[in-house]
Amino acid sequence: MTLEQATQLKDDLNEQLITAGNTNLTYSVYTFWSNAAEKLYNVILYPLVYKTKYEAANTSGQFSVVRVSIKTQSAGAQTDEAFINNFNANVANDPEANDLLNK
Repeated sequence: MTLEQATQLKDDLNEQLITAGNTNLTYSVYTFWSNAAEKLYNVILYPLVYKTKYEAANTSGQFSVVRVSIKTQSAGAQTDEAFINNFNANVANDPEANDLLNK
């Protein structure tokens, strides 16, 4: 996905969260590279409380949040509160994400 497409998707998904009354989660864009070394973009879901730290992080730090989010989403939380609790538990098990988000 291009940066423009990912940004539009992020904006659309965040608007859906706001419309649903969810003020605890947010989507952001992240960069990754394909096997052909092409720069691609996608979106990631995480607790809003970490937005400033995520946006200020370097690529490796952002990937640590991506790792935690994918693991958390794979667990299939039914509520935003459950997602946040699972996300925080997974952060504690990822040294890089824990260092970024909890220090």
